[in-house]
Amino acid sequence: MKYRCDKVESRSDGTGDVAWDIWAIDNDGNVVSGKHKTVLTPWDKTQVALANGANALKELLKTHAGIGWDDVSLTQEATANLNSINVAENVNSLVENNFGGFPVEFSL
Repeated sequence: MKYRCDKVESRSDGTGDVAWDIWAIDNDGNVVSGKHKTVLTPWDKTQVALANGANALKELLKTHAGIGWDDVSLTQEATANLNSINVAENVNSLVENNFGGFPVEFSL
């Protein structure tokens, strides 16, 4: 799993935070559906990480991204999204081929 940062901005709300516009992307560069976040990092910790290089900045973002943004969680979500796409396509195909398409009326 990879991440894409579209921009970094200073906050003007008195917190002194730095706002990172982060997207989770798969290995092909496709956005993981629903995985966009503004990650806020304290200015002083951001400054220290900046002085220590790219890996320190990545660690800072990991620390402040929150639950569900680790590789395992994002990979599970991306897989679930792909499975949902495949199953929905199969249902649509079944409805189209066997019932003449949507809308389909039925009783339970």
